Amino acid sequence: QEALIAVVEDFQDKNISENPDPEHSLSNLRVLSSLKLKAELLITEFNREELKQDQLKLAFKSLKLAIRVAEKLRMGYQSEESKLFLAANEKSTYNEIIKVAMRLYEMKDDKSYMQAAFKYSEKGKSAILLSAIRDMEAKDFSGIPRDLIQMETEINRQLGFYKEKIYEDKRRSEADVNKITLYESYIFDLNHRYDSLLGLMERNYSEYYNLKYKTNVASLQQVQDWLKKDQVMLEYVIIDSVLISFLVSPDDIVVKQNKVNLSLRDDLSTLRQQLTSANFSSEVKDSYNSFIRASSGVYAYLIKPFEEEIAYKKLLIVPDEALAYIPFEILLSGQPEYEEMDYSSLDYLLKKHVVSYSPSATLMLNTGMKKQEGTSLLAFAPFYPANNMEKHSFESSRQAYRYELYPLPFSIDEVKAIQTITNATVYLNEEASELNFKHTAGNFDILHLAMHTIIDDDNPMYSKLAFSKPAVGNQEDGFLNLTEIYNLKLKTRLVVLSSCNSGSGKLKGGEGVMSLARGFMYAGCPNIIMTMWKVDDISGSKIMTGFYSYLKKSYSTEEALRMAKLDYLETASSLRAHPFFWSPYMSMGNSSRIYKNEVIGHLLTGLFILLVILVFLRMTGLLKSVRL
Repeated sequence: QEALIAVVEDFQDKNISENPDPEHSLSNLRVLSSLKLKAELLITEFNREELKQDQLKLAFKSLKLAIRVAEKLRMGYQSEESKLFLAANEKSTYNEIIKVAMRLYEMKDDKSYMQAAFKYSEKGKSAILLSAIRDMEAKDFSGIPRDLIQMETEINRQLGFYKEKIYEDKRRSEADVNKITLYESYIFDLNHRYDSLLGLMERNYSEYYNLKYKTNVASLQQVQDWLKKDQVMLEYVIIDSVLISFLVSPDDIVVKQNKVNLSLRDDLSTLRQQLTSANFSSEVKDSYNSFIRASSGVYAYLIKPFEEEIAYKKLLIVPDEALAYIPFEILLSGQPEYEEMDYSSLDYLLKKHVVSYSPSATLMLNTGMKKQEGTSLLAFAPFYPANNMEKHSFESSRQAYRYELYPLPFSIDEVKAIQTITNATVYLNEEASELNFKHTAGNFDILHLAMHTIIDDDNPMYSKLAFSKPAVGNQEDGFLNLTEIYNLKLKTRLVVLSSCNSGSGKLKGGEGVMSLARGFMYAGCPNIIMTMWKVDDISGSKIMTGFYSYLKKSYSTEEALRMAKLDYLETASSLRAHPFFWSPYMSMGNSSRIYKNEVIGHLLTGLFILLVILVFLRMTGLLKSVRL
């Protein structure tokens, strides 16, 4: 309490039940650390002794204020790196207030604490991504002149360019120190220009400031109002050894807490290892049994407690931590009846439910506000020469191996098949360049990218999509990294990343997985089809062709993806029915029907024509009767 008094002007109250107004603080960082420590001491005392609930309520109040201060701090940070650092440090604060809220809810049976637990679960998920999307919306609706927005875009482009130059130069065995110093001076100047420009926009366009710095998140009631009758949302929070699960449907809310023992973490690890490092040459039967045990074990924790509520419903999953790396469709509701090894006959969640995913419910509601129409499709399948081709025990995948971009013949076939189905504009082989993509992508409603990826877990901002090798003298290097994706201006309704690990990456505390897919959400795309590990070229091509066939028949994106997977399973061999081959593709974001139902459209057109003819005949008959 004395620490708070020391750092906040006009606050002298030594009563520990009182907290200051942080608007008058001399240091927000010190106020934040003091409030967190105060809450920690109150919780420790509450656990040690049977004290009154007021102790716990005061801890909740202090944590609530701490989060307000943390949000104010985040507003002052401009760089993505600074925001991510703060989010990672404050993840524990969100976890602590969720635990306290749930404890008060159980003690008092006061639903306001359950709603608070959900609120802070949402605040602790992808807040930086949400802020970026709100920033774009603010620019669209606040009357900022186009030339200022273009100036900001150009500054960000240059910042990304020089940062990547430094990154690439430092990776060389003999880095050019003088060149790096020069680039760093450019970055310093660009940051200064960016801060000045941002200050100008915030001072002169108050509506922009208000929209950009909104920190409100979706409430349970808003989620209920948003969900369709056949939908259920499952949102998870993992805090130390506790799993908190929220089930939200249009007419019900259920929240459960379970202890997380080592078996869940072991099962998640087993599934991830089997899916990302598939080995089909030895101990096949042991792997099969291990998969069944792990998948059934995870199902028992995450899905089984809600079996009654989710029956015959579509599932929207908001995962947390390690759960973001596992496709829920592979979870097994029961053991197989026969001992014979058969991956295709297992009782996958896929066979009972349509499943889609979102980083948070708030993001889902925000991206769902866009009214978009149009079905123009742009597809890319680059050419990679066969030099130094790495040999593999099974068909080539779309993950670059040590920067060796071996050919992907089925990606070309995939894009050609999609063109036949959808009348897409396609760029193949050498034409599938980074420059062509940047020049054309902003004009299309759907983007399909069948290509290699290069994942950099140490520096996720420099994970890349690999386009065709550029011609000599081309201003682009052929690699589109995450930083560049952030700066794209897209009108896209759907992006399909038919490449390896496009939805995978390093897990950042408080923000989720730093993936290429996240970059496209940042750029304004509400719906992504992404992959969670290496994509086999043959099975990927089959599933994507099926996906577009169903999409064209007016299935929603998550329904079309499910049907394509089920079709694949029906015809796959015993080896290729393994989830490694069919389950890397996941539907992330606000799913929708991209194509209107053509049959219904034709019927309506026919009925309209028939009605016009009948009216004409009727009028003709009336005219004849008058003449008589």
